[in-house]
Amino acid sequence: MKIHPHTPLHLPDYQTPTHEILAELKQQGDPEADAVIKFLFTNQQAKVLNQLMQALQLNRDLTNHPLPTEVNAFVEHAGQIPTWANDDLLAQANRFFTQYAHQFTSMLSFLSLPYTYAAAHGVQVLYLTKRMHHDVTRRLHETARFLLDVTAPNAFAPEGKGIVSSLKVRLMHAAVRYHLAKRPQWKAEWGVPINQEEMIGTSLSFSVLPVLGLQKMGNHLNQRDMTAYLHLWKVVGAFLGNEVLYLPNRYKEGSQLETLIRQRNFAPSSEGKTLTQALIQSLEESLGKRFPKGFVTAYMRFLLGDELANMVGVPPYNWTRALVSTFRASNVLKALSPTPSTAGQEFLQQMQYFLKKDPVEFKIPLVV
Repeated sequence: MKIHPHTPLHLPDYQTPTHEILAELKQQGDPEADAVIKFLFTNQQAKVLNQLMQALQLNRDLTNHPLPTEVNAFVEHAGQIPTWANDDLLAQANRFFTQYAHQFTSMLSFLSLPYTYAAAHGVQVLYLTKRMHHDVTRRLHETARFLLDVTAPNAFAPEGKGIVSSLKVRLMHAAVRYHLAKRPQWKAEWGVPINQEEMIGTSLSFSVLPVLGLQKMGNHLNQRDMTAYLHLWKVVGAFLGNEVLYLPNRYKEGSQLETLIRQRNFAPSSEGKTLTQALIQSLEESLGKRFPKGFVTAYMRFLLGDELANMVGVPPYNWTRALVSTFRASNVLKALSPTPSTAGQEFLQQMQYFLKKDPVEFKIPLVV
């Protein structure tokens, strides 16, 4: 049954986290995935699992390939679609993503990633594992691959990739926690590596922040589309091992939560600035001469706002700020075109083709 525009939505539970709750979540990892990773490394099976994971490309492969008993039990439980997941909202979220596909993917590089670098404690994970300042382009491809997997029309169907990709990322995160907990450089004040508060913040960087970015670019968005997109990321959060009770259902809730997490965690750090500079350099190299020097940082600063841009070391505007307004108008015209979804589908097909030329494998890190 399709949702009528005026039909009240029945959304899953949401509890607004307080400072005290977020402080507790900062000390929590993902017990279910952490137990699997501990078993694998204790029994020297992590390398074997990596070999098996390469064969897991579609959701249906999770039940068609032999896995270690402990991993199989984890997959059977963690791979279940939440009972509260709404098929109509997920379909609407896909249409919404497709309509603004070009802008959503640009938000990934110019907004979502530099935004996470402002979290002074959370950024230590990326810095210590060298995941985002060595081979930045490769890491961008990994993140883009994950984004396309979970936003595809069939993301959670047997022939989709959303579940299997999410579970791979979840186990990768657990492995990073396992390794970093043993590193003398890790400080107790940073909380548990990739803790639940940080996972919620990361989820917001993929859900609430891009929606904010779309609005900054002059798009007038439908509230139902925004709610549907947050619902999609709540479902993805369940597969990633997030405490979904604290993942928002509506944009207003998400905006308020984002403000609270930002107040608790964001501060200038040398690590955040280093990662931002590496990202800027990678984007400038990939764009080549298509845009004049300064456009990358002007667009990034426009989306982040001056406060966050200064925090992560984005250079001041130069004359290319004027081009951002032109770029903004161009995006609006694309969204208002008679067939925005068709244009979005064509762009996504190009993205899929590009990523197939440089295949991405989500692997459990054996060391960090």
